[in-house]
Amino acid sequence: MENRLETEGYIRHISVNMQGAHIDLPVFLLPVSGADLIIGTNWLSTVDPHIHDYKDLNIQFHYKGQKVTLQGDKYHQVHLEAAQYHHIRRLSSTNAIDECYAIRVATIADNNVLQLPEQVEPDLAVLLQTYRQVFDVSSGLPPPRLHDHSIPLLEGSNPVKVKPYRYPHSQKAQIEKMIQEILNEGLIQPRTSSFSSPIILVKKTDGT
Repeated sequence: MENRLETEGYIRHISVNMQGAHIDLPVFLLPVSGADLIIGTNWLSTVDPHIHDYKDLNIQFHYKGQKVTLQGDKYHQVHLEAAQYHHIRRLSSTNAIDECYAIRVATIADNNVLQLPEQVEPDLAVLLQTYRQVFDVSSGLPPPRLHDHSIPLLEGSNPVKVKPYRYPHSQKAQIEKMIQEILNEGLIQPRTSSFSSPIILVKKTDGT
């Protein structure tokens, strides 16, 4: 999305005194608040190579044969104060701010943190932690949808009924355990329906 800011006017030549340096430059009048002057890259490209020191908050360049150093305000960088309601209201009424955000610290419970191996790449670990709900073990039925799935039966059709058969005793404990788990999760419920189907256990590749 492209945003545009219309100027209220244009001054071809104006003399500005910035920290003792007299500089002539063209100025666009913009409907913004909070700054008396914004030095754009278009004007900076017309002067000699300039040096930025972001740690010390200053910029140095040569203008008309003289070295100019503009020093940023370190006080406001270090001593930040919480804005009061009337400050925000004044900024909003003068269109000095367009959007306002509230930032708070959120503590993540230990049970919500994925236990990942130490050799996992940091970027991958952040991705897995951000979308950890995708990898959670599902429990219970899914939430209601606009179109819930159902299997309509044709009128007069007979129920599917398979004759039960004996299971090996070695599978009895596993079958009862799995049925109890899905009962607890609400995926199935006790019924006396005429429909029936066998349970087939398939071993995993590791033999379990």
